[in-house]
Amino acid sequence: MNYPIDNISGVILAGGQARRMNHQNKSLLKINNKSMIEHVIVAIQPQVGKLYLNINTDFNSFHQMNLSIITDDQSEKLGPLAGINAVLSRIDTDYLVTVPCDSPMITSDLVNRLFKSMKDNRPCIAHDGLRAQPLFSLISKQSLHSLSEYIASGQRKAITWFKNNQVKYVDFSDKQDSFINANTPDDLQKLEEMYVAT
Repeated sequence: MNYPIDNISGVILAGGQARRMNHQNKSLLKINNKSMIEHVIVAIQPQVGKLYLNINTDFNSFHQMNLSIITDDQSEKLGPLAGINAVLSRIDTDYLVTVPCDSPMITSDLVNRLFKSMKDNRPCIAHDGLRAQPLFSLISKQSLHSLSEYIASGQRKAITWFKNNQVKYVDFSDKQDSFINANTPDDLQKLEEMYVAT
């Protein structure tokens, strides 16, 4: 590893409501006989010192994952930034990497490339060549105060907070498949077909 892995925590964000997936828990849906979250764990766990899971419901379904679970601080559903804020406030490392639960093809050099691009502890997010991917991020714990204030002000949009904090976009245009996610049953079928083809 070319970065201080023991000083970087990771979190899988799985607190969404999955409205377009008929309110099923997306992270537990199967691709190639393995749940999406299992694919994500296999991909991201070797890249961080400790891995956490951010969920707000269905806790019993995740006990076998052997991950530390952190819930949002607020009872109402405030989106992924609330989960990131909750985890960032509890970790004892200086950095946090975030990934969503529904992108099972995460590249093995995600954290290395994000960390190498970080300057002055400004947050970094992946860019796949077409669009920013704000849930694939590296955030310094020094950003906790800014993030907490942003959420307390009633704002929710992740990309706006990143832009307000001089985000660094990290080029992953050579790894576009890493950011394919499953928001709908059709997306899930496409991912299954990709796994079968590899």
